[in-house]
Amino acid sequence: MIDKRVSVFFIFSFSLIFFIICVNGQSRLIGSECWSYSDCSSSVLNSYCKNYRCVCYSPYIPSQNLNMCTIATGEPCPTLSTVCYDNNARCNSTKKGYCECKDTFVQHTDTRVCLRAIGQSCTGAEVACVDGSCQNDKCQCPQPLVGNSFGNRCVTALGENCLQSQECADPHATCEANGPCICNDGFRQVQRADGSTLCKRVLGAACDEDEDCANEYSFCESMRQGTTICNCREGYVRSTDTKKCLAVPLLWPGSCEENLQCHGAFGSLSNCTNFTCSCPIGYEFSENSGECVLSISQYYGKSRIHEYCNIDYDCIQHAFCREQHTCLCEPYYAPTPDKGMCTATPGLPCSSDSVCATMTNSECVQGLCACKINFILDLKNSSNCIARPVIEGDHCQTQDECYDAMDRAHCVNERCHCYTNYHFVLGLGRCIRSRDLNDTCQADYECFIKGDSKELECQFGRCRYRLENTSSSSNPTTIAVITILGLGIIRTIL
Repeated sequence: MIDKRVSVFFIFSFSLIFFIICVNGQSRLIGSECWSYSDCSSSVLNSYCKNYRCVCYSPYIPSQNLNMCTIATGEPCPTLSTVCYDNNARCNSTKKGYCECKDTFVQHTDTRVCLRAIGQSCTGAEVACVDGSCQNDKCQCPQPLVGNSFGNRCVTALGENCLQSQECADPHATCEANGPCICNDGFRQVQRADGSTLCKRVLGAACDEDEDCANEYSFCESMRQGTTICNCREGYVRSTDTKKCLAVPLLWPGSCEENLQCHGAFGSLSNCTNFTCSCPIGYEFSENSGECVLSISQYYGKSRIHEYCNIDYDCIQHAFCREQHTCLCEPYYAPTPDKGMCTATPGLPCSSDSVCATMTNSECVQGLCACKINFILDLKNSSNCIARPVIEGDHCQTQDECYDAMDRAHCVNERCHCYTNYHFVLGLGRCIRSRDLNDTCQADYECFIKGDSKELECQFGRCRYRLENTSSSSNPTTIAVITILGLGIIRTIL
């Protein structure tokens, strides 16, 4: 009788021990009852006991079956081995270290669930598309909508009529009131090989790589100030409207659209006339120098400026012989550096642009020769109009030119530069105060550290580095098999 009692007691005690191990060990789930701080962490990684219930540490959330603490899609991953809540998401090792949807999947903007992206393959109702529907085994938008650049919404294509800004296909486009989607300032619409369109950065805009730039002859150039902007490649010059890169002609006379192309190839005296480079009146092209030089006929029998003369006829065109018997340019004309020609200057009375032709980048405005719009007079040459500075790094002559164009900027070594602790923002067309790391901010473009290769962004009102991926050793997965002999139950926890 005693042996029987001992046996029953032994079996009961043995079963109770395993029951306690099961309750206090690896079998607990999130939401299970607990008594000590470590009861939960021994069962579920990144959990603890709070108010006698197992809960996940912030920012973790319980998995669907409550046996793991996971990270929601779109939230940062503490380690690359972190388990994401969505089965179609993973901690991305190449993009910021966030729980992001796997390839061919994108996050739904409202539910944050990872669904098949627009344009990706699908099989009827078996795979849910993030937007649109599965047609011909592919997630597609209803006509005339198209997928946005992320593939997570059906939106309005560039050039198509839209209702609101968030409906435009490109993130750098805006919906005009009762009009089409158009690219924002600092961007230009370009067409891909497949016929689709997107907004790319114009010349002078900040960039990260060559692909960011809209013009086919442009590239992302590193500037001395530590910034990078879209600029024309070697052999090309920027058009006066900054929209195109124009080829510099290789051989005389060469085709052209603007004077700048001719200047880059054949010197500042050459001009673009009827889409062909030419020399001004009294000059001819020299094969030896590759520039426009005074023609022989101008030398023959004619005195140049400050040379001896008796009468006006002895002097070159637009010059007269003064009482001291030397040639001098007529009013509103100025001598060229070689003294062999008198060229027009601002204020010369005119009836057409041709009268002002010897004054570069000029036109006849209200009967007087003047610089064209967006050009200013060259202080070193009164017959030359040069481009007005528009962006940081442009040529300048006075402090006012830079300040008037870009606000907090000045002229240093004939180049416009922002003041110390300021940087240029193309979209605004001016220099703004640079916000340092951890400074308060309202927009990404405010955050800038000169010479720092890491990119800053405005996160929750503070300038922060864009999150980089971090890799750390992960806790080993615990596998335990507990057998309760008395109850005959086997449970495995991964």
